[in-house]
Amino acid sequence: MLFYVLTALWAAGQLVFIEHVGIEYVATIAIALAPTVWFLRDFAKRGSYVPHILQPALLVAWPVVVPVYVIATRRLRGFWQVLIHAVASWALYVACFYATIYFVWGADAFR
Repeated sequence: MLFYVLTALWAAGQLVFIEHVGIEYVATIAIALAPTVWFLRDFAKRGSYVPHILQPALLVAWPVVVPVYVIATRRLRGFWQVLIHAVASWALYVACFYATIYFVWGADAFR
């Protein structure tokens, strides 16, 4: 759930805070933290652990590692979960992006 809230805020923030590059970096790190923390907790719940030296690398590799992990541990159900989350996060990003355009610049922005 946190991942989707952060994705929506990131989509809107790209248009509202165009001049503030630092905000985009913070949002990107926050979006990467949500699935990384979930991955580490789920991995620990299943009785394994990721060495501490590799954990920071997950912030960069999460778009590959987390879907592969979900598919590997949950098989076909995991494939559908990954597919649904990918489509849902993309659709949410696009919807929030265009909604922000509409609310900031009005309907004239689409002409």
